[in-house]
Amino acid sequence: MRAAAQAAATTRGLKDERGMKESHRTPHHKKHAAVRAVPPSARAQAHGLLARVLGERLSVDEALAKAPLVGAEADQRFAMALLLTCLQHLGQVDALLARYLEKPLPAKRLAVSNALRLGVVQLRLLDTPPHAAVHETVSLLKKGKDAGLAGLVNAVLQKLVKDAPVLPDPTHNLPLWLRRRWEDRYGAAAVALMAQ
Repeated sequence: MRAAAQAAATTRGLKDERGMKESHRTPHHKKHAAVRAVPPSARAQAHGLLARVLGERLSVDEALAKAPLVGAEADQRFAMALLLTCLQHLGQVDALLARYLEKPLPAKRLAVSNALRLGVVQLRLLDTPPHAAVHETVSLLKKGKDAGLAGLVNAVLQKLVKDAPVLPDPTHNLPLWLRRRWEDRYGAAAVALMAQ
């Protein structure tokens, strides 16, 4: 019985020792896991900021205050280029996409619309390699409620790669009311030059 008691005590000691080692080890692993955390991609950050600007009606500065850019400096520059180029040419981008969509996407599909917009910006304005532009942009939608429309985004962007269309004229970037007022006053040709 004495031997059995000693064996039981030894087993408990080993378990206690193992538990102590694991308890000491856990924070260490968590610390390393935090260090290894990968920041969101430049495209994902631009996509999120675009949602804040177009969906929440925030200014770019307000959007950045809520969601500052992270990661490598080159990625941050690319995210800003995507965001600002998209906003600067939004009318042209949307006019081009309208040719490739059977009907406009509903407002609740803003994430899908914004992914398409970023795809157009990469393919027609920033000269991003087509494979990277399409693959990485489609990846933005592979998780979440819009995952079922990732195929639509892929099909539209692949068609854009194949067609290589020219963007509509820059007058599309003007608010419609302003564009009409100027055209009535100065003529369509003059407005086209002014919008360059």
